[in-house]
Amino acid sequence: MGTWGTGLYSNDLALDLKGTYMRLLKEGKTKEEVERLTIEQYEDTMECEDEDDETIDAWLVLADLEWKYGRLSERVKARALGYLETGKALEAWEECSKSDYKNREQVLEQLREKLLSPMPAEKKIRVPKPYECEWKLGDVFAYQFTSDYSKEKGVENHYMVFRVIQLVRSKSDNSIQPVVQVYKWMGKELPGLDVIYKECLLPSTGIKHPEGYLKLKSIAYEWNIDISSKRQIKKGSLFYLGNSPAISVIPQQKRYTNEGGMFLYKWIEEYFIDRYLVWKDVENIPSHIDEQEHMRPNTYQWRLGDVFAYKFNTEYSKEKGLLNKYILFRVIELLWDKEKDCINPVIEVYQWLGDEVPSSEIIKQTPLLPMMPLEDPSKYVENQRLNYNMILDTMDEADIEKGNLIYLGREEVIISCSKQIHKTIEDHLYEWKSIENVIVDRYLEWKDVDFITY
Repeated sequence: MGTWGTGLYSNDLALDLKGTYMRLLKEGKTKEEVERLTIEQYEDTMECEDEDDETIDAWLVLADLEWKYGRLSERVKARALGYLETGKALEAWEECSKSDYKNREQVLEQLREKLLSPMPAEKKIRVPKPYECEWKLGDVFAYQFTSDYSKEKGVENHYMVFRVIQLVRSKSDNSIQPVVQVYKWMGKELPGLDVIYKECLLPSTGIKHPEGYLKLKSIAYEWNIDISSKRQIKKGSLFYLGNSPAISVIPQQKRYTNEGGMFLYKWIEEYFIDRYLVWKDVENIPSHIDEQEHMRPNTYQWRLGDVFAYKFNTEYSKEKGLLNKYILFRVIELLWDKEKDCINPVIEVYQWLGDEVPSSEIIKQTPLLPMMPLEDPSKYVENQRLNYNMILDTMDEADIEKGNLIYLGREEVIISCSKQIHKTIEDHLYEWKSIENVIVDRYLEWKDVDFITY
C-alpha cells in the first residue's frame, strides 16, 4: 500500500475505498447496500483473520465516510472504535519518526471524537444521469486528431474512421456505451462513407509484434468506448459520414469481443494513433471488398437490432419435444458475401423457450445461447471461448416460411457482462433451412448449464 502522509486518506487503499463507496452512493443504492458491497469488494483486506494495518485503515476510512454522509452503522462504528480505543490503530506507526507518530495520533484522536459525537443528518446524494450514447447502429464517423500527442507523432489534423456496431448498457452505472470498429485508414482530407468499403479493419489489439497474432488468428477488432458525458466529445473533431447498415467482409475475417478492450473516450487519439502505427504496414489483415455499388438491401429488409420470435415446426423439433415452441434471436450484424453477391445476417439466439410469443424486452433478462456443441463445459468457461453468433447463409423471402417468424421490434441496446465473450467465425455459416435443427440441439445441450452469461 502506497502511503505519503499521516492523514486518514494519505494512502492508496483509503482513496480506492473512498472511490468505491462514493460510486455506490451515486448509483442510488441504499446505505445498507453500499456498506455491504464495499466490504465485499475489500473482503480480503477487511475480513482477514490476521488484522494488519491495511485492515485497520480500511475500517477507519469506512467509518469516517459513513459518519460524514450520515450513514454510520453500529457495526462499522464499533469496529473502528475498537481499533482506536485499544491503540491498535497506532501500532503500525511506532517505528516511524516522532513527528509522524504524533501527527497520526492526532488524526486518530480526531476521528475517535468524531465517531462519538452526534452524526449529521443523512446527506442526499445527487445521482448523476447515466450517459446514453446518441449514436445509432451503423453510424460512421471520421475523427480528426488535434491533440499534442498527434502533433508529436506527426499526424495532427489527420482523420481516422470508425463505425458503431453495438450499443451496450453497462450493469455498473446503467449508461449506454458504444462499441465500434475502426478502419486501417488515415488521411489529411475528410473522406466519404465509401472509405469503409475500401479499407480493412484496424485491430484493437495493442502489441509490439503483430505477425504473431496473425498466425494465431486471435485478433480483436472491437473497441469498447467509455464516454462519461456528451461534453467529452469535442466539437469540431467528430464528423458524421452517414449510416451503413451492412458491412462487407471476406469469410476469413475473425471478430472477437471482450471487456478488456474498453478505453476512455478522452484517450481516443492515443489509442487510434498507436494501433494504426503498429498495424499500418502489416499485410494480410483481412480486408473488405472494394466495390460499394455491389451493396444492395437484403430482400427481407432486416435491420441491425431487429428481434424475432421463431416457431419450431419441423419433424426434428417434434421428435425432440419442442414442436410449436418459440425461440428468440436478434440481428447483430449484416455481412456482405462477395462470392454470392448477397447480404448475410448475423444473429444472436437467446436461451429462452416458450409456448407464447414474448415481447422483445425479454432479451434484456435472458442469457445468450452458445452456438457450439457442448462437449466439456469447463474448457469453455476457463478459456472464455463461447461462440454466440450464427451467420445465416444466402436468404430470400421464399426461404422464410410465413407464420414461423414473428417480428417483435428493434432493440439497439444490449446488456453488458464482463465475462461474456463472443466471436464470429466462418465455420458457423448456416443455411436457413437447417437452423431449426441447430438451435434445437444447442438449446437442449446448454439449457441446464448455469454459467452462461448475458
